[in-house]
Amino acid sequence: PLRRQRQMCIRAALDYAERISNQEIGEDSLKGIYIYKSPDKVEYKEGEKLDLSGIEVRGVYTDGSEKTITGFNISGFVSTEKSHIVTVSYMEKTASFRIAVTDKKSS
Repeated sequence: PLRRQRQMCIRAALDYAERISNQEIGEDSLKGIYIYKSPDKVEYKEGEKLDLSGIEVRGVYTDGSEKTITGFNISGFVSTEKSHIVTVSYMEKTASFRIAVTDKKSS
């Protein structure tokens, strides 16, 4: 019985520490993300690589605050399609922006 009580106390302490840690970094309070500033480059020639220079992604939190997000993931960029939406994701939240791709021969 005493050993079980110790295990329960340790588990409760670890759970509490994890909750506090999550609150400090805002994991529990992130409501959504949005593209505050689009990348400088949104028009590409076929075959070019995605350039995210200038992009700013912000997180909106349940307390009304906003913070710039880093470490987000990008999906949906295909440099052979004419126009499509690129998706930004962070902690299961998503936002998107549109890009255009022209043929290599186009000027």
